[in-house]
Amino acid sequence: MIIQTHGELQGNLLTAGGMLTNASGDIDTTLGGYAYVQTTLSHIISKGIKQKLYTIEIADFIPILKSEGPSANEIIRNLEVLQGDPFEEGTINVGEQTGKLATATATITPIKMPVLTWASAFKYTYYELQQAIASSDWDLMEARLRSQKRIWDQGIQKTAFFGSSRNTAVTGLLNESEITVDSGTIANPISGMDADEFQDFVKTVLGVYAGNVNHTGVKPNVFAMPEDDYLGLGVAVSKAYPVGTKLDYLEGMFQRFGGAGFKILPLAYSQKEKNVAYGLDKNRYVLYNRDPETLSMSIPDDFKVRDTATADGINWVHPATGRYSGTLITRKSEVVYFDNA
Repeated sequence: MIIQTHGELQGNLLTAGGMLTNASGDIDTTLGGYAYVQTTLSHIISKGIKQKLYTIEIADFIPILKSEGPSANEIIRNLEVLQGDPFEEGTINVGEQTGKLATATATITPIKMPVLTWASAFKYTYYELQQAIASSDWDLMEARLRSQKRIWDQGIQKTAFFGSSRNTAVTGLLNESEITVDSGTIANPISGMDADEFQDFVKTVLGVYAGNVNHTGVKPNVFAMPEDDYLGLGVAVSKAYPVGTKLDYLEGMFQRFGGAGFKILPLAYSQKEKNVAYGLDKNRYVLYNRDPETLSMSIPDDFKVRDTATADGINWVHPATGRYSGTLITRKSEVVYFDNA
């Protein structure tokens, strides 16, 4: 029995809303159910084929804060602001009485993001469960719980990068409106740059970042880029001298001049054709400092299965809940977008 080979399950099941699947149209969803024609020579393979979806480790890109403020309506990060008189104002004459000393103080200012609540349920009947048991090769309860959890996981993944379409105050790593956007440094895909263009990019990109953080010494430690461009970085830096790949060169350069543990990460969501549905419609490269004080995603109350309920012993409801927010970028100057069309 095939659960899913490629693409989406339509109707009331998994769709492409917030999910990237590996193909579409490979399965006839009108054939869903337990009753279908077999012959005496038919044999059902005991292991079903599960659906494939685009899945990444969000924590590789964004620090995750879990279980803080599970009942809160918003997440607040306080930014410390140091203030005081200019240094020279503190210079005194030790031979004279000082009427007024220079002052120093500090305060905090909050940055906020709403917390959203999610709830989902799958339903089944006593007889439907018995039919699934009779089919012998499929666990209905396990499959529907897996579907419920996958919807949560995929939704959290999408929110981490694009925020919420229901509440625009909940933003993601790729669509924060207050981040600096550079549209000149990466005018073309890096994998397609010739030797001179590639050298210009290497020479420029970290300088742009240093200027954005006002040369305070903050160094980036992640470069997220479109996955299709990343996969093309196996080409040589120069056709004339094909020694070493562009990826090797970039990793060496970023690790030498960037922050500790620098990583270049491929991201399908950064590709124009994959993010057009989320309103971005461009190739977006992100150079940033992955630090909990720079950015984080809050999941105050992670996915939880609630008690199964029935009113009549025949029809059953299996609910689950969770609470989440988006990616809150607190030190916005430490994130830079590099775009091309």
